[in-house]
Amino acid sequence: MEKQILTKEKIIGIIYQAQQVRYDGIINIDVEQALLIMLKITHYFKFHMDYQIQWFTKHKERVDKELKQFKAEQGIKNFQDDMEWVHKNGALQYHICIQDLVFHTLYELNGTHFRDRDRDYDWEDEFDKIFVGMPYGKEFDEAIINFLLLPLYNRTHGTKYTVHDN
Repeated sequence: MEKQILTKEKIIGIIYQAQQVRYDGIINIDVEQALLIMLKITHYFKFHMDYQIQWFTKHKERVDKELKQFKAEQGIKNFQDDMEWVHKNGALQYHICIQDLVFHTLYELNGTHFRDRDRDYDWEDEFDKIFVGMPYGKEFDEAIINFLLLPLYNRTHGTKYTVHDN
């Protein structure tokens, strides 16, 4: 196999684009390749989400017991105590919000940013019905492409692709 060379100039160009907070560039591949990449990324995050749910379900009693013990040790007796503790110490980060990570990843890939501080909960609830509630398979793939991936690609690329049944 012949060695392929990536020039230092190309590496510098990649680094420059990655350092831009809001650059005008978008993924420079056609819609089929972009959807395939985004779908593979979505599968990766879905696998981790499903594993996290399975683990939590299996260990729910233990987690609840440890949380109750932690609150007792910290003197947290009610909602107000809980909010004061969070304000003083920051929120507990014992889990990863997989949905936020997949949104951030897909939006960044498409040259934009997921607005996690200005949320649209109705939209996110619908996403969760697909992402969390639907098992792997063709139905999941079609739903996630139609609901998120293709609309995101269209919005960021200024295109109007639609899906037609043959």
